[in-house]
Amino acid sequence: MGSSSQLEHSILRALLDKELEAFRAGLDRENPGLSAREVDRYMRAARMFASQLLGERPRTHGRSPRNKKSGG
Repeated sequence: MGSSSQLEHSILRALLDKELEAFRAGLDRENPGLSAREVDRYMRAARMFASQLLGERPRTHGRSPRNKKSGG
């Protein structure tokens, strides 16, 4: 990556981080309030979207399929 590209990436990352913080504050102000689990779910989705905008791999590993027992 060239220095210009690195600068653009850093600026975009800073802007996205700021917007993620604002989004989190908005979730905290929801009425009626959201549970901690709901806030986590929304924030995880927002962070994954921000990572995709930056061309980075998301930090989540996705869901693994449930093991189904074969019964007779």
